[in-house]
Amino acid sequence: MYSKKEFMENAGAIVKKMLPAEMADKMTIDTVNIVKVNDQELNGLVFKRDDAAAAPTIYVDHLYEQYKEGEDIRAIAGELTQCYLDSLIESPEVIQPDMSYENIKDNLTLRLVELKRNRMYLVNVPYMTVGNGLALVCDIRVNSGEEGFWRTTVNKEMMAENNYDKKQMFTAALADAEKIEPPVMVDMAGKLFGANGHTNVLTDAAAITPEDKSDMYILSNQSGVLGASALFYPGIQESIAEKLGESYYALPSSLEIIIVPESAGIDKMRLGEMVKTANQNVVDEKDVLSDNVFRYDKDEKQLSTAVHQLDLGSKEATARC
Repeated sequence: MYSKKEFMENAGAIVKKMLPAEMADKMTIDTVNIVKVNDQELNGLVFKRDDAAAAPTIYVDHLYEQYKEGEDIRAIAGELTQCYLDSLIESPEVIQPDMSYENIKDNLTLRLVELKRNRMYLVNVPYMTVGNGLALVCDIRVNSGEEGFWRTTVNKEMMAENNYDKKQMFTAALADAEKIEPPVMVDMAGKLFGANGHTNVLTDAAAITPEDKSDMYILSNQSGVLGASALFYPGIQESIAEKLGESYYALPSSLEIIIVPESAGIDKMRLGEMVKTANQNVVDEKDVLSDNVFRYDKDEKQLSTAVHQLDLGSKEATARC
């Protein structure tokens, strides 16, 4: 039985033989290993044609599992060949966007990641630490016309090719965060059940009254995509405390944040167990943000780790920004 690398090399060689000769003569099929967020590794075949600007990648991890279960490699190669040919019909030639800093500086967005889950990923991605074992990376929102926007993460190769300055890039991203991806905080009950209260409390001029205060809110951004970074927009942590009129807990919930006012009276260890259970049983591994619970102190204006999963059930961690 082939190892995964041997499987990819052999499958690629078979695919090339299956392609029309006029196409195969101008093509190189290479193997690639890509590290995604949360150090998720993907393996694939890259189809590079001499007469094409784009080089599509087809990921094969699931096909390798089929091979290990007994499926013939030639049948799998046939599937890969058809997949590649279909991609030529379904996707017209891609025009590479202008990635110069002047062109992307007004379309920078932020993504929140945990350092310990992204040791390999962050080797090739510039990041800015924000305390408590968390960091921000920069994405570029690219307008694709009728399809809307797609996002690509800035990596070190992209920075070198386009002469990006890391400090300048993160400064611009933070300064424009509220304009490009406005923060949104809504009553969780209102969002989940369509009840009254489905209102962005951050844009309301008045503080939330005690009688109107919810036990839980969802903090995200206007698009709802990778909204957990909103917690680290300039001034947002303070604004949430002012609206609530008190300190609060921040629970990483996949790609957004759950805000729990202290007055809700939910024990922090129970909150820690909620996060742990959700991450283990509900959230896809690639979407897990952190197992820890954070607390913002209204008086000290400080976010700290309130419950660290390694210490769950024992003493409180006191890591500070």
